[in-house]
Amino acid sequence: MNQYPFQHVRLVVAALLASALGAANAADIVILTGSGTSSLSTALTGAGFNVINGTLAPGQISSRITANTVGVYIWNDGSLGNTGSPVNPALAFNAGDQSALVTFAATHRNIIMDGLSWRGNGNVDERNFSSNEASLLAGAGGGIVLGADDASGALIVQHVNQVAGWLNYSLWSGIYSTQPANQVFGGSFFTTPNAVNPTNVVGTTTYSEVPNGLQPNGSFLSTALFGFNSVPLPQFGPAPALADVTFNGVLYRSVNHVVTTNIAGAGIDPPVAAIPEPETYAMIVAGLGLLSVVTRRRAGRRRA
Repeated sequence: MNQYPFQHVRLVVAALLASALGAANAADIVILTGSGTSSLSTALTGAGFNVINGTLAPGQISSRITANTVGVYIWNDGSLGNTGSPVNPALAFNAGDQSALVTFAATHRNIIMDGLSWRGNGNVDERNFSSNEASLLAGAGGGIVLGADDASGALIVQHVNQVAGWLNYSLWSGIYSTQPANQVFGGSFFTTPNAVNPTNVVGTTTYSEVPNGLQPNGSFLSTALFGFNSVPLPQFGPAPALADVTFNGVLYRSVNHVVTTNIAGAGIDPPVAAIPEPETYAMIVAGLGLLSVVTRRRAGRRRA
């Protein structure tokens, strides 16, 4: 049972409206890849968005975000790096990119961590999944999508981790073999506005452990797709043992989180209460202090 029915209904309606708007009223989605082109373009254009392509390189974020942008994809779809590829400092985003994206994220607060970025969008289910992600992201108010494969080469996850660091999320890490038969999915990415058969959404069989659960910035990333009995592959790089996790009362061993998000209704596990930031604690303490003063004054008046 969905514990957040009203939020979910709102997102479903918003996604359907976004899908129906058509190109005449299209909002912009920026997609940055290693090659400057993406197989996502057809699916997102079909969903009514105007796609602006770019590369994973300095200045690409700041030069492409506009007032009409609702989504920014930092999307390594296999076109940059491979097993053993080191970080390339010359390709790192710059200070202007950081400023532009942090400013964008302040008003477009949603995020998707997508470990299926190497999918080719060659069949209807892959295209529907890509379309659903974009439509739900826009319907929830816009945001950022980070996509990469396993961390067998530092360059593969260089850009998603650079952005994750800017926004105070955990980093992508590890290399794990997760077989399709051991994958579990749930949430609106697979249903709204298009039905998706997840067995046809093919990336690779090796994945990073993507950021999940409670994050350093206090937000919670629900899991839309995970694998269990996943096998670490330390021969390709650091691959710490994975934890056992309970979803909907079922304990799964060695869980590899593959797709996560903070969009309500798009994950299997409901969000937990976020950890208040220091400013919030200060306000709470100040409020309690004021309440104490008022209470003492009222008590003094009654005694008088």
